[in-house]
Amino acid sequence: AAQGDSALFGTLLDLEGESLRMSGDFQITGDNGAQDALLDCAFEVGAEIAADTSVEFSVHGRMLGGGGGGNVLLMVVTGDATLRTKWEERVKDYYQEWADAKYPGQGIRATVIIPAMSAGARVLP
Repeated sequence: AAQGDSALFGTLLDLEGESLRMSGDFQITGDNGAQDALLDCAFEVGAEIAADTSVEFSVHGRMLGGGGGGNVLLMVVTGDATLRTKWEERVKDYYQEWADAKYPGQGIRATVIIPAMSAGARVLP
């Protein structure tokens, strides 16, 4: 990432994510399946959007923390903010379907926090 290689950074996120899943080497995501499910939703929607557009669009990610839900860090590579917003809304919808089926009536929701760039940060090419 320090060299500005977003493709390599994305690959590293994906590899870490695979390792941290319950099916991976470290299995830290917990038995509730929430983080694995959110990654699955993010990747599935990303693949659907990528297949439907000629604009660059890829999704990379990993989970942060484990156990009771935790967080997922995702990187969406696209120059089209409208597609990114579409992806975000569809991921939340897909995840909601999963949560309602797995944990009905529990009010589980995905929240997306888009970080603000701080001083010294830059957008990777």
